[in-house]
Amino acid sequence: MAFAHSKNPSGMRHELVDHLRGVAKLAEEFAKDLGTSRAAYYVGLWHDLGKFHPDFQHYLLGSEANPKGRGHGPDHKAAGAWHAAQTKSLHPLSLLVRGHHGGLKSLVDSTTWVTEESKNPAVAESLGLAKEQMPDLDSPDDLGPPGHARTDRLAGEFWLRMMFSALVDADYLDTEAHFSP
Repeated sequence: MAFAHSKNPSGMRHELVDHLRGVAKLAEEFAKDLGTSRAAYYVGLWHDLGKFHPDFQHYLLGSEANPKGRGHGPDHKAAGAWHAAQTKSLHPLSLLVRGHHGGLKSLVDSTTWVTEESKNPAVAESLGLAKEQMPDLDSPDDLGPPGHARTDRLAGEFWLRMMFSALVDADYLDTEAHFSP
């Protein structure tokens, strides 16, 4: 079993699959008026796939045992960003996954980053572990932007920013619910 977050005040750890599904459902709800709620659902599902990696799990448990030595853990965004980038219509969604803690970057910067990060064996290992526990990880649907956002650059940027907001808010709220039940 993999964890998304350390123990809360009740002594419970946040299970990773529960966190991913919780964020996915919230993001889907937040994006329903954008007409792409399924895309938001899958971005939520993919945003922390790197946390399946044993290095992240060791970091999390080590931080729990020694809170003063916490620091920054191993990357947990590259696996989901790479997964989204594998399909051309989903590539813009990789921007959202990559930026969910540090902000949106340019498409060129993110493409370069995802390409470099995908060479790390931990990315493929994280995805393999994720698919073992979440067989519904891949969407059968086209999750790209709505038609107007594909042809109008400003509409596309607005759509990305609104989807980003849906993901970040969903992640924050699901995490907050764990630590402050």
